[in-house]
Amino acid sequence: MKLLTEFVLKGSPITRTAQQKGERVVGGKIHHFKKKAVRDAEAVLRDQLLPYVPAEPYEGPLFLRVMWLHDKQSLTKKMATSFKTTSPDLDNMLKGLADVMTDMGFWVDDR
Repeated sequence: MKLLTEFVLKGSPITRTAQQKGERVVGGKIHHFKKKAVRDAEAVLRDQLLPYVPAEPYEGPLFLRVMWLHDKQSLTKKMATSFKTTSPDLDNMLKGLADVMTDMGFWVDDR
């Protein structure tokens, strides 16, 4: 098992996730697309992750540890003294991060 290079991303975790897709009907067929807010959130992640992209994608079993630290300024007084229990769900935040890291070539495949 390989441990990825450790790094810290500044700011609060991205709250827009890949699950938030838009759809439109073109020629009688439904087409799905990423909403602007999701594209913008992914762009922020890409900018922050760019310095850490490995020269060669990692292969084989991987260990990814993620710790989300919310900016204290963005939390209400009640939230600052307790755990965050509002949306988005942890699995959706992780999926967005993992998808961006896959697209950027951190690993061959995240399965």
